[in-house]
Amino acid sequence: MGLNEGETQRRSTATYTCIELFFLILVLFHVALLVITSPLNLIPILGTILYIYIHEYYYARSLHCRYFHSLGLTFLQERHFVEENRNYYTQFGIVGILFEILPFLNLITPITNIIGSVLWACDIERYK
Repeated sequence: MGLNEGETQRRSTATYTCIELFFLILVLFHVALLVITSPLNLIPILGTILYIYIHEYYYARSLHCRYFHSLGLTFLQERHFVEENRNYYTQFGIVGILFEILPFLNLITPITNIIGSVLWACDIERYK
């Protein structure tokens, strides 16, 4: 079962999907954010909380980037969906970053965060 001509045309003319545009924006924004917020980790407890608070939303959003691409959503559609579910993305990002900053646990956490985001995408699809 291949793609028919209309499906191929629709996918080729889709402007700025999540992977194309958001990934580039995400990388540039994430690098700038890391440089700016890295000194926050030097402040014992409050700095770590602020660091997590600043990064959590964008981290969870980036984990679903491939899911949005597979749905064929444009960047604006993806942004609208994430804004509608901002609370869930915030919660997922807090837990994900919290586990990634813990020593030794951060060796396996990136893999488990990706698996968790895929399972979350499956739940979204199941309950549509």
